[in-house]
Amino acid sequence: MTGGPVPAPSFSLNALNGEKIHLADFRGKVVILDFWATWCPPCREGIPELNRLYAEYRNRGLVVIGVSLDRGEPEEVRRFLEQRGAEYVNAMGNEEMFQAYSSLPGLGKIQGIPTAFVIDREGRLQKKFVGLTRKQTFEAVIKPLL
Repeated sequence: MTGGPVPAPSFSLNALNGEKIHLADFRGKVVILDFWATWCPPCREGIPELNRLYAEYRNRGLVVIGVSLDRGEPEEVRRFLEQRGAEYVNAMGNEEMFQAYSSLPGLGKIQGIPTAFVIDREGRLQKKFVGLTRKQTFEAVIKPLL
């Protein structure tokens, strides 16, 4: 990332559990924001990796938020995640949020999924990962932030 961390764009989404979530709700936590879709094989493969991260580090301040880019009904996505045992919060993304995270200085567009962003406790973007990212790769970035 050039020029140091930039503030993460704020967002307000409807979580698949029915709650409304806002980035500001997670101030003081380290957030992994994962853009994904049900039809994406590497995205599906990443769910257990994110589950393991969340299970191990949630008590130290880690939050994982999955942002589905599926065009179908939220209920279909919720069932998909239930079948795969996703333990972290998931929400349906929207065009406004996608565009905000696709036009970040020094980070480039979201050109493929999964794409994940690590946001520090102060709400600044620390890292962008494109493609399937393994637990240990995330750990190298999040551990110093926790």
